[in-house]
Amino acid sequence: MNIRTQCLDIETLRELSLFCFYIPEKNEWREFEISKWNNQLYAFVKYCELLSPEEWLVTFNGVNFDHQVITWLLSNYEKWVELSPLEITAKIANYATELIDRQNYNLPPQYREWQLFHKQIDVFKINHLDNENRRSSLKWCEFSMNWWSVEEMPIHHSKEGLTLSEIEEVKSYCRNDVLATWELFKWTIGECDHPEYKGRNKVQDRMDFTTETGMECMNWSDVKIGEEWNKKDYLRLSKRKESDIYPKRVKQYFGMKYKQFFPRTVEFITPKVKEFVYKLGETFILNKKQDFKLQLGNNTVTLGRGGIHSCEGPRMLLSDEEYVYIQTDIGSQYPNAYLKYGLFPSHLGKAANEMARHKIERRLHDKEMFKKTKEPKYKSLSELGKYALNGGLYGKLRQRGSFLEDPICQLKITMGCQLEILMITEALIEAGHNVISLNTDGFDTLVERKRLNEFYSLCKEYEKKIGNDKLGNFEYTNFKWIVQTSVNDYLAEKEDGELKKKGDFSTDVEIHKNKSRRIVPLALEAYYTTGEKPENFLPRPQTLSAFVLGVKATKHYHYETFDRKTGEREEYKRLVRYYVSING
Repeated sequence: MNIRTQCLDIETLRELSLFCFYIPEKNEWREFEISKWNNQLYAFVKYCELLSPEEWLVTFNGVNFDHQVITWLLSNYEKWVELSPLEITAKIANYATELIDRQNYNLPPQYREWQLFHKQIDVFKINHLDNENRRSSLKWCEFSMNWWSVEEMPIHHSKEGLTLSEIEEVKSYCRNDVLATWELFKWTIGECDHPEYKGRNKVQDRMDFTTETGMECMNWSDVKIGEEWNKKDYLRLSKRKESDIYPKRVKQYFGMKYKQFFPRTVEFITPKVKEFVYKLGETFILNKKQDFKLQLGNNTVTLGRGGIHSCEGPRMLLSDEEYVYIQTDIGSQYPNAYLKYGLFPSHLGKAANEMARHKIERRLHDKEMFKKTKEPKYKSLSELGKYALNGGLYGKLRQRGSFLEDPICQLKITMGCQLEILMITEALIEAGHNVISLNTDGFDTLVERKRLNEFYSLCKEYEKKIGNDKLGNFEYTNFKWIVQTSVNDYLAEKEDGELKKKGDFSTDVEIHKNKSRRIVPLALEAYYTTGEKPENFLPRPQTLSAFVLGVKATKHYHYETFDRKTGEREEYKRLVRYYVSING
């Protein structure tokens, strides 16, 4: 990817406004200060006016903060001719505070993205770190990236009487944030060693998508791109206006019976399972968590509104000369269920189901074209198509405010998919196969090698029975062994030697997750792959970051230490990193 960039961060103290630019290709800085010591307002304005239209400004939360402040400043600075530097910094600080207050109340900022003074790449938004369940500060990202210096703001924003040395402290802090933002940008374009990000260029994906569809989406998350792409296709198919497609009243499923959400494609064999499903179907849906347990073969299985899963405990299973461990995944299970059940949000009509069919066909086409041509744009479009069908379709059915919102439609998919898995695994168990695990999108089986053809034949039969013979085919992975603590926490080695890691055994996690105690899954991996015991692995040279733990407080809470002997307390900043030491 060959684009021109500068990285930007600003600080808005009561007595200091700081605008800090880093130019990576030249390794140069451009800093502009407004304080009682130095007023570079007009130099800053001139710099902004001379920015090339070809350049992108890389920021962390720039769309909702940095660019808002600068756009407002550029619209108002001509009125400040008679103001002193401190009066100007106070105005800027007040506006910044108002911006933050608006965010705290989920109100939109003053300027829409297309109104901002320059085009930007906001790594906060692209990585979906503004999502309620993924929300992460730049400090947390620094911790996740093992950034060399995780710093807290050294000077309070409201401090009066700033000295030159204090201003230099703020400048040093701001430069560190700029460099950390640039590092996160490199992760965002796949220029890192982290397996979750390496080689995946989210910026190029968005450029390719814009070229293909005409939709400006640089600072949208993958899921938002999927939803907006679905919306565009739906509007084209339905010929409706966007203002007319949002639900006026959202009907909930509470008080309805579960059987109203069962698909017609499921039927069961044994009296035990039939009775269980009948009782489940006759149960009224309550506005609280409801789980339903069933003993299926050697598994305790739980069904609920979140999906199906078995409840196995710690264990290790191996393939051998007699048995092979096979994990069966149902491909594109939820989007395919939406399509094959003929579902659509009630306020949108059948065009919303047709929209999904078009998206599935488009994704299959893009995958095939990438195989043939190896053109990166097809890989980008295929990847974003996946998000359009999962988070941008199924996920939005239960999201308040989405044009797709329809909890009833969403529950029909969830219930249908888990009952299909229950039906398939019951048939396998009745045929004498050892099903050892069930999850939301598949099941695991220890299959006798001499009965492999029979296993695949039975799966094929049910693949067709549930309507997945054309789309949503079963995908099989053979493992040499698997070790697990629960259904979603395991380490397994595939037949080709590749490792699959989930949950507690993951050695590398996405940036918004907590990578604390990384030494534990590293030691477990070494033990199960090479036989090296933890007491031998741990003394080997390790990075301190592998031992570090991180915790973050919300804005209403803090962490503190308490010395029982002296009674002294020490309060810490919101992000705390620590490690256990025999020396205290």
